[in-house]
Amino acid sequence: MSKYESWQDVLDDTCERLRANGALQKGFKSLTCNADRILFCLQESLTQTRVDEWLEVLCSARHKKFWEKAFELRSEGNLCFGVQRYREAAEYYTRSILCAPFPAVCTNGPNQGHAEELALSFANRSAAWFYLNKFSLALRDIEQALQYDYPANLRYKLHLRQAQCLLKTASFEAAQVTLTDAEMALDLSGLDEEKLGKQAREIEMLRHKCSSKIPVEEELETDDETDEDELVQPSPHTTIPNASSALDSLYSTEKGRFIVANRDLRPGDNLFVERPYASVLLPSFSKTHCHHCYKRIRAAYPCQQCAQVRFCSTRCAQKAWENYHRAECGYLDLLTSVGIAHLAERVVLITGIGLLEDFMKSRSSLECSYLPVYQLITHEEDMHIEDLFQYSLTATLLLKFLERHTTFFTTTQLSERVQNLQLRAGVCSSNRHSLRGYIRSECSPQLKLYVGGLLLRHIEQLICNAHAITTIQQPGDNVIEEDGIILEQEQVRVATAIYPSASLMNHSCEPNITSGFRFGSTLVVKAIRTIAAGEEVFNCYGPHYRRMPFQERQTALLEQYFFHCDCTACRRGDVDDQILMALRCEYCEGPLSSVASSGKADCLQCHTTQECLEKEQKAFQMHDLFVQGVQLAEIESYGEALDRLQRCLAAREKLLYRHNKQLMETRDMVAKCLCALQRFREAVGPLKLAIESVRFVYGKHSIELGNELLKYGDVLMNATQESFARSGYSRELATLIGDTKRVLLQTEPIFLLHYGKAHPAIKELAGKRAKLDQFIARFKSPSPSEQRD
Repeated sequence: MSKYESWQDVLDDTCERLRANGALQKGFKSLTCNADRILFCLQESLTQTRVDEWLEVLCSARHKKFWEKAFELRSEGNLCFGVQRYREAAEYYTRSILCAPFPAVCTNGPNQGHAEELALSFANRSAAWFYLNKFSLALRDIEQALQYDYPANLRYKLHLRQAQCLLKTASFEAAQVTLTDAEMALDLSGLDEEKLGKQAREIEMLRHKCSSKIPVEEELETDDETDEDELVQPSPHTTIPNASSALDSLYSTEKGRFIVANRDLRPGDNLFVERPYASVLLPSFSKTHCHHCYKRIRAAYPCQQCAQVRFCSTRCAQKAWENYHRAECGYLDLLTSVGIAHLAERVVLITGIGLLEDFMKSRSSLECSYLPVYQLITHEEDMHIEDLFQYSLTATLLLKFLERHTTFFTTTQLSERVQNLQLRAGVCSSNRHSLRGYIRSECSPQLKLYVGGLLLRHIEQLICNAHAITTIQQPGDNVIEEDGIILEQEQVRVATAIYPSASLMNHSCEPNITSGFRFGSTLVVKAIRTIAAGEEVFNCYGPHYRRMPFQERQTALLEQYFFHCDCTACRRGDVDDQILMALRCEYCEGPLSSVASSGKADCLQCHTTQECLEKEQKAFQMHDLFVQGVQLAEIESYGEALDRLQRCLAAREKLLYRHNKQLMETRDMVAKCLCALQRFREAVGPLKLAIESVRFVYGKHSIELGNELLKYGDVLMNATQESFARSGYSRELATLIGDTKRVLLQTEPIFLLHYGKAHPAIKELAGKRAKLDQFIARFKSPSPSEQRD
């Protein structure tokens, strides 16, 4: 075991020791080439020792598959299944599938004679899916069980379940064929005459259902998977891969490379549709998202060699193996320990040693998809010497890992691999580098050192060019849609990726684009407002003017990206911050500036000066009341929480500017408590005002507004039912129905803009509209004279 708890501890301690003995300042600081920095780490005795120790500790456990563990987990799943805890059972079966050895490796060794374990786990999980009404998942698992040699004497059971799933999904002809398979499998079952008769009668009953085409009554979970190749690409650019032809790439000494529109762009226009050159899943999402494409996993599929990773399909498992997992298999403990540097290692793996050798020899003339990655800015000259050393030592660790624990430097590199990379870049055939196969027993020391330098270069680049792959996460504690609790959503980072073309966009704290992800990792960049021809296209690198105060943005951008931001929002200074935290003007109700030491403030709207010290003190006192209300709501004491929050709201409405963030949060919390108490009609008012503020703060196209409208739609749906139950058809009900329709229509374009039509929210909105139509159809609209107030 290492005395260090993390790789960062190793870096800090090594850096401190080299600083103390002078090696950092005398030797390392004078180096100007990345390859020389790697050579320094390879030759320095202390760094050699640290690298060797860390490799020994974290490469010793390979997370191999063992049938005993798979059997144990499957048995736990069976216990849960027996007491109808099907979801829990499915997770145990999934873990069993991950640990179960594949039949091909069960011919010898500790797993010999247990080739059936994988098939049994898939079959058992299919039973759990069946009872959870997830019939498409059950069918996929049945196919896997049959593929991996499910015991012949039990196959009739599997075919019967397969036929039942097909019936549930109205696949009647396929069900008939499967029932024939079940009849044939009965001959191998070894059952006695009585049991054979019972199974034959069940088959006959299912055949009758197939012939009758009995309609499906159960609520089915549909499989919405869409092939990634169906994603509509923008009109392709001739020189910027994955970009729209409406864009141009320009260069200036002040800005470097940047993107401008060459024609007028409208909100919603596609600007980039780009798959990542390389990407890495964050460890905290390894159990919920696919290791390769980053989609949320419905039913996990395993790696054939290790028990560490989960895939959403066998297709993703195969792609990962071909591109990078062959080298990483079983070593994720080491690779996740280095953080974002893992992505640098994956860039090198995906590129391949053959192309990297050619790149070393003829970089100036070689056109390939790796070139835009190589050309990304590093900011090496702006880095502190300690940071640069730590990056160098990390690159050295990854280099030694590739050399000692993989076949990266010795494997056969086929020319097709190089050709595929070039095709991905869209390089014309006349410009392609000549293709050839590579067969070597060992790479030259010069090439290994060059690869080490590239690893360091990519680590340097990722500090400024890594892109977060995000998704919408819905915390289960806050989602009680049927009972009216407001649905809360947040955007979370699930993976880190490198998108060479999209990285050409410069930063603005007030961007004119929005980025979303389709099919897990495909980046789609759209205009979020009108962009005139000649106008620069701006991304936001994280610090957004509506989400981070001015001074914090300036500091964050300088520390990570090494520049002072001079965008439109930053030129306004802290005015935006003042507005969102402003007191209310007693004359025009506009926002007041920050209160000066004199106790006075100026209205930013009518420019009057007024005494504000007492008002500021009262507003500060309301903070404690708000916190009390939130804490009570967290323990579900909604009545007491509502009392405090309503008192806080009444005071804040008198004291604060109408779009003050604190006022917006208070209204949202009041609405949440009212919904929890089933008082939906009362919740409509404060939530409507909160949404007006969200629109002002974040913009009419923002996902924040989309999420709030989604919640508002839920409240209105429940309010219509509450109103109808209370008073029947009334003017209030008619108003609520009209508002609900309007809100649902306003919500959809926002989610289409950010996430596309495949996002679950689009399906959810369609379901709500259908539900509202069904509700309206329950009664006939009476004449005005019959309506009750």
